[in-house]
Amino acid sequence: MNFALETFKEEAFSRKLKDIEKEHGYDFWSFKGKSRRNGMHGLISYPAMMVPSLQGCLIDLLNDDNPIGSILDPFVGSGTTMIESMTRKIDFTGVDINPLAGLACKVKSGVYYNKAFVRKAGDLESKLHYKTGNLKARSFRGVEKWFNPKTAIELEFICRLIRSEESLWARRLFWLALARTVRKVSNSRLSTYKLHKRPDDDLGIYRNARSEFSSQLKIVIDSYDCQYEEFLRTESIERGRYIKKSETLVGDSRNILPSLGQEFNLVMTSPPYGDNKTTIPYGQYSYLPLHWIDLEDIDKDVDHSILESTYAIDSKSLGGSQQLVRDKVEHISEVSFVAKKFIETLNGNTSAINRFAAFFSDMDETIEKIAEKTSENGYHCWTVGNRTIAGNTVPMSQIIIELLNNQGIEPVATISRKIENKKMAARNNFSKTMDQEKIIIAQK
Repeated sequence: MNFALETFKEEAFSRKLKDIEKEHGYDFWSFKGKSRRNGMHGLISYPAMMVPSLQGCLIDLLNDDNPIGSILDPFVGSGTTMIESMTRKIDFTGVDINPLAGLACKVKSGVYYNKAFVRKAGDLESKLHYKTGNLKARSFRGVEKWFNPKTAIELEFICRLIRSEESLWARRLFWLALARTVRKVSNSRLSTYKLHKRPDDDLGIYRNARSEFSSQLKIVIDSYDCQYEEFLRTESIERGRYIKKSETLVGDSRNILPSLGQEFNLVMTSPPYGDNKTTIPYGQYSYLPLHWIDLEDIDKDVDHSILESTYAIDSKSLGGSQQLVRDKVEHISEVSFVAKKFIETLNGNTSAINRFAAFFSDMDETIEKIAEKTSENGYHCWTVGNRTIAGNTVPMSQIIIELLNNQGIEPVATISRKIENKKMAARNNFSKTMDQEKIIIAQK
């Protein structure tokens, strides 16, 4: 039988994975037909989201082998691992440099005061028809390009209504509904996460932000209620609050992790794939919504410079800065034999080498910080996708394994899986690579 699983050392957990593939077939890990995102999992459509049921399955398997008391996701994104952790009543800490990801996670982790929120939503909706008066829309780079003037004023009006809400937890839910609204009423196409103008005959059209916000608010309420019922079923909440610890910190993991006063039994994450300006555009996706959200309501220490351009978030992320890039090329060549050999395949393409080295040198620094916060015998579970640079497929999974091994985190197994329902243009060369990904299981 053709197995998707590659084991590194024969131990109980490796045998368990082999048994699963023998019973269900090597395509078990694709979770075909099981990628539906219920409850808060579907609250925001965020780039490169993990499959909830797959992550939950992996947590259960790892928990059976080595009981998990705490989980860390250093690239938490929209919080897939967080919700799966909460469902299982496990302490969770997430970190992400993107404030929009931080907002989504802080909303999802609660509180769950459903009846109170329905009342607050009703009060706000009753004011949506009020006149805007002489209200002027905010000004930022690209506002005239991406919004009809009347739509922009309506968005400003909704912002004012949200600010009038006294409870931070409720404002965050409203801000997330507004983030969904901004995407719908902007002049950017909805078929991609990148900022691409709609067709010419669809540009400049007035899109009713009030009506759209009302529709999006109903979706948020439904997701909120659905997750509340699921948490009640799993006895994860009490009086609307999660019974364990769940927190999300906004910032660079390299800076935040050293300050955390605990170790974690499991690190479960999916890192960015590098060079986000051309691959997974977290910055472009978040740029417009974040301009309409009060960043202080996400985190009082959010760096406002992330709004300077559509690429600002990505420039601050792994590989975003190419300062001291020669040192980074030398460093990654020293710590990773696979990386060194890959650089040789780039045939002196300076731009490609610099982008590659900047990302993986930053990744190595991050892994060092993550390893310091991994408990003895603690597991790592990394979901990674191999991408291309200058037409060459980057062996990301092999490099990550090397970097983990350098920190005393030894590989146990890798699982190959086909990505179902990937939201990328079929003509994009990157998508040809990204229809497959690997799950790296390792242990300290």
